Amino acid sequence: MSSVKSTATWSSATDVVKHILDVHHPFVRAELPKLADLAARMGNRTVEQLVAAIADGMSTHMMKEEQILFPSIVELEQAAREKRAPHAMLCGAEGPIAQMKAEHDEARATLILLLKACDEAPYRAIRERLIAFQTDLEAHAGLEETVLFPWAIRLFDAA
Repeated sequence: MSSVKSTATWSSATDVVKHILDVHHPFVRAELPKLADLAARMGNRTVEQLVAAIADGMSTHMMKEEQILFPSIVELEQAAREKRAPHAMLCGAEGPIAQMKAEHDEARATLILLLKACDEAPYRAIRERLIAFQTDLEAHAGLEETVLFPWAIRLFDAA
C-alpha cells in the first residue's frame, strides 16, 4: 500500500490531504477495533495494553490532523492560489509538524513492541493484522513526512 510519491507526482497538498483522509484514516479506524478484539481474545494483558495505547494515540493523532493541521494546510494552499492572505494560520508549521512526526515515531515504536510480543505461533492472526497496520502506517507517515509536511512548511513560509 505504498502511497509515497514524490511531490512532483501530486498536483497539490490538498490532494495529498484528501488521499490520507480517504485511504489511510479509514483503514486505521477500521483496523483498530479488530486489533482490540483479537488482543482481548488472546488474553495477553501486555498486548491488550499496547493495542489500547496505539488506538488512543492514533485516534488523537488523526483528530489533530483532521481538525487542525490539514484544514490549515488546505487554507494556506487555497490562499496562495487565490493570492490572498490566509483566513487562519497555525502559529508556525514546524511545531505542529514536529509533534505529528513524534506521534508517528511513538506509533512505530509501539508497533515494534507489539510485533515482538506477538512473535509466537498462537499469535499469528493478530501478527498478520499488525503487519498490515504497520505497512499502512509507514505509507501514511511516509507520505506526510516526505511530501505533505515539507510542502506545508513551504506554504507557511510563503504566506
